[in-house]
Amino acid sequence: MWRFAAIAALVTAMATPALAYERAVNPSCKLEAEANCNWGNLYRAKAKGLDLRDAAFLSAILDEGDFEGANFEQALMQLTYMRGGNFKNANFTRAHMHATKMQGANLEGAILDHTNLTSSNMEGANLKGASLKNAMLMNAKLSGATWIDGRICAQGSIGECK
Repeated sequence: MWRFAAIAALVTAMATPALAYERAVNPSCKLEAEANCNWGNLYRAKAKGLDLRDAAFLSAILDEGDFEGANFEQALMQLTYMRGGNFKNANFTRAHMHATKMQGANLEGAILDHTNLTSSNMEGANLKGASLKNAMLMNAKLSGATWIDGRICAQGSIGECK
């Protein structure tokens, strides 16, 4: 019975982003199997500089969150929503970000080296000064994104900034 209540509470929290409005992430929350952490809904979360290395954010909602300088190294972030979020100077080295939604996200100065960004939507994102060494951008949508050198990617840019 307690498992059903816990699942119902998690589904409710994920379905109503307003419940997480401007909530601060607990920096003492450990990334362990039995940790009491909800990484599913971090809508408008405040998590500047947090170490989230190796975390699993599969299909998580990080929209409009402040993750400036956070460490997402080797994090599992497939299908994650990061729209309009601040990820300035964040480290995503070797993160798995397949089909991630990053429209309008600030990734200025972020490290995305060896990151799988295949089929991600990065339209309108700011990538100025970001590092994309050996990043996989196959089928990534880049229309309107500010590229690493400051130019704006043309409409229809897929997999590369045109």
